[in-house]
Amino acid sequence: MSLRHLLPPTLAAAVAAALLVPASPAAAGPTPRATAAGAAATAGAAAIDAGLAAETARDGRLAQRTAADLAAAGRAAVAVQRANVALTAATQRLGVAELVEAVEAAKERQARAALGAAAVTLYMDMGSAGDAVPTADQPFAEPTGRQLADATLAHLAVAQLQRRFHRYQRVVRRWPAHRAVLISAVHRAAAALGAARHAVGAVRSRLVADAHAIHAAGPDPADLRAAMVWPGTDVPTVAMEAYRAAAALADQRTPSCGIQWYDLAGIAQVESNQGRHGATAIAASGETAPPILGPPLDGQAHTADIPAIATSYADGGGPYQRAVGPLQFLPGTWNALGASVGMAPGDPNNLWDAAVGAALYLCRAGSFATGPNVAALYSYNQSASYVAEVAALEQAFAAVAVAGPPPPLPAQLAAAGG
Repeated sequence: MSLRHLLPPTLAAAVAAALLVPASPAAAGPTPRATAAGAAATAGAAAIDAGLAAETARDGRLAQRTAADLAAAGRAAVAVQRANVALTAATQRLGVAELVEAVEAAKERQARAALGAAAVTLYMDMGSAGDAVPTADQPFAEPTGRQLADATLAHLAVAQLQRRFHRYQRVVRRWPAHRAVLISAVHRAAAALGAARHAVGAVRSRLVADAHAIHAAGPDPADLRAAMVWPGTDVPTVAMEAYRAAAALADQRTPSCGIQWYDLAGIAQVESNQGRHGATAIAASGETAPPILGPPLDGQAHTADIPAIATSYADGGGPYQRAVGPLQFLPGTWNALGASVGMAPGDPNNLWDAAVGAALYLCRAGSFATGPNVAALYSYNQSASYVAEVAALEQAFAAVAVAGPPPPLPAQLAAAGG
């Protein structure tokens, strides 16, 4: 803005009027022309004083508005700084790109609005648009020292405000860079999450494919039979089949015996919970694992002292014999039984072998045609309470209806006992 724009039009006109009147010689006397010139000079001086007073009042208002504008700019700076702190804290807490963009946009709008208002107010107060433009016949007077000082102060205020505005613009321009860094981090995290989801999806797809393959192949009937129990009882299906086949074989060899599946089930219930003692499980083949072993018969705690013998099956080892398998045969009894009935020794840990051995052993001691044979049971375990418990279980099992022919023996047993 030129300094000539600092003089209002009325003041400029008065100064021009004063400058257009030439000075009279000192010797000349007062003439009408001189008197008129003096009156014009006096009027011009009064106009100048009035113009200076108006300019002083205007400068005061300008200074007040400039101070208000600077305060507004300061508040805008504080708002931008608080926005930066709030955005940083919120980003650290949540790490969400959307929050960054929302806070950035709100604070940027607030700062721009405050700075824009301050710049417009100052521009209007400086009179750039409202002052009249002097013409050629209205020369300008030199501004006073006060006017120069006020104009300099106004220019300094404008320059300071411009510097602050430019600083705020730099802050605003830096927001996209910060936002880009945050968004890049969010994108990297999203990519990692997508890769993890893809890996989980691949594993899930493989599991589903395996499940479909297993479902298409169907369950192994042998495994299903090993896990089932006979209807109306807690006897495993594999055990029930072994007891029925063993009773049928014993009846063939000793028709007068009359032993039934429930006689063998009563003994097996007391001896080993039908081959499920502890953690032992029964396979479809009748094998039991881990082996069911009684305490060593070492003569302690009212037990007999029976030294160990060589066996071909799991018997617990050690220097003394132990009862073995789901029907708890002593190794010595088992080996002697095989020799007496003309059968291969087999394995007392196998439920099929043990059931056949128990049926043949009991039939050698008496007949079960009319019910539990107490003498035969006593020969199996010489305990009156044991015999009473087994006999009660036999009668309970006998109430269960079992229809159909007994299943065939496994090939090795059928060949040995035929």
